Amino acid sequence: GAVGGGLGLDAAALGAMADALAAAGWAAVGDVGLPACVLRGCHAEAAAARAGMRPGRIGRRFSGRESGGFAAVAEAEEDVAKRSDELVWLDDAGGVDTFDRASPSKPRLSTSSCPNLARAQTSVRHVGFALADRLSMQVDGFTDSMLARYAGDGAFYAPHVDADAADARRLTLVLYLNPDWVEEHGGCLQILDPTVFEWQRVPPMLGTLVAFSSAEILHQVKPSYAPRYALTVWMVCRDPHALAWELCD
Repeated sequence: GAVGGGLGLDAAALGAMADALAAAGWAAVGDVGLPACVLRGCHAEAAAARAGMRPGRIGRRFSGRESGGFAAVAEAEEDVAKRSDELVWLDDAGGVDTFDRASPSKPRLSTSSCPNLARAQTSVRHVGFALADRLSMQVDGFTDSMLARYAGDGAFYAPHVDADAADARRLTLVLYLNPDWVEEHGGCLQILDPTVFEWQRVPPMLGTLVAFSSAEILHQVKPSYAPRYALTVWMVCRDPHALAWELCD
C-alpha cells in the first residue's frame, strides 16, 4: 500500500529507496505520486513566496552573537562565492514537528497559507521517517523544512555536504517543484556517488524526490537558467553538540 501521507510511494518503491540509501548513501525517484494539481500548486505557492526569501548562507559555528563589521562583510563574500540561492524556512500550521533552531530573524513562511506546500511537506516527512525506520537511522520526531529558489541567472551552489559531526541533520530529502523543465534550464543536482566516485545527475523535474545522507554525500547545484524551486526536509536527531550549530543551508 501507499505510504507517506498520500505521497504515493508503495512499499516496493520505499524499499528500493532504502536499499539504494544503504548501498550508496543516496536515492532518487522520478515520480513521487502526488497529484499534478498539488505539485503545480506547490510551484505557484513557492513563486508567490519569493518576496519573503533571503539569500542563502553557509552554516557556521554559532558564537552566541551576531557578526558585524569586517567579519560580516567577509562572511557575506564567502557565501556569495559558494552559493547564490534564495530561501525561506517553513513552519507548519501549528509549529508541530519543527526543530526550530533557526534564529527568529531568519525568513519564515507559515504553511497555513500554503495548503499544497503543507501537504507536500507532510508527505515528505512521512517518507523520511519511514526511510529512517527501515535504515535504523537515529532520528527524533522533529524536522527542518526549507523552500529554496535559484533565479534563472546562473544561480548555483558549489559542492558541499549538508552537515558535519556536530550538526543534527541526518537525512536530507528534496522534492523538486519545476513544471515544464527542459535541459536548457540547467539547475541539475549533481551527487558524487561514493560507490563509483563519479558525479550523478538528477534533473530537478516536477515531482522528483531525492534522499541522501546529510553528512556523507557531497552534492552541488549546477547553474540554473530558469527559476528553480525545491522543498527540502531534513530528518534530525538533537543532541547538545548540534545546538551549537547555526543552521543556514
